[in-house]
Amino acid sequence: MKMRQVAPCCYSSRRRTPPPYDMARYVAAARARRVADYVVLAHDGHGVNSYAIHYFLVRQPLCLFAQVAWRGVYTDSTDAAARMKECFALASRLTEALGQSERGALGRTSRLIVVATDFTTSSAELRSGRRAGPIQEFDSPPAALAGALQRVRAVGRAK
Repeated sequence: MKMRQVAPCCYSSRRRTPPPYDMARYVAAARARRVADYVVLAHDGHGVNSYAIHYFLVRQPLCLFAQVAWRGVYTDSTDAAARMKECFALASRLTEALGQSERGALGRTSRLIVVATDFTTSSAELRSGRRAGPIQEFDSPPAALAGALQRVRAVGRAK
């Protein structure tokens, strides 16, 4: 996927890229239908403490939406950097696990939708076609990514 700068501090492989801070829009689209693969990487936000690094990766069967607090007035830079590193490491392990299971562990029409955010509830859900499985909720981005990774590994073992 070829990325280009679409706004200051925002890079995307999509032709039209809504503001990444409006992550709910991206998630709603992934829940409603199968969307074309894309990647978005941005620093976006508003106010004094609602800025985040946004990493959205849609590469079927994965729809990953990560929004990790970064550079807000009240954000501790050292803690934020450690959290960011942890999230990217977990995202890497998740994509690797899905790559190993592409032979059908999740099924051809399944989508794993992971929402890893510091600003609302994080979650993971497995959708098969238009049917939604249970949504697991998590209290942090790393917990959501780790939970999604466990789910992929469990599905892989069950097949």
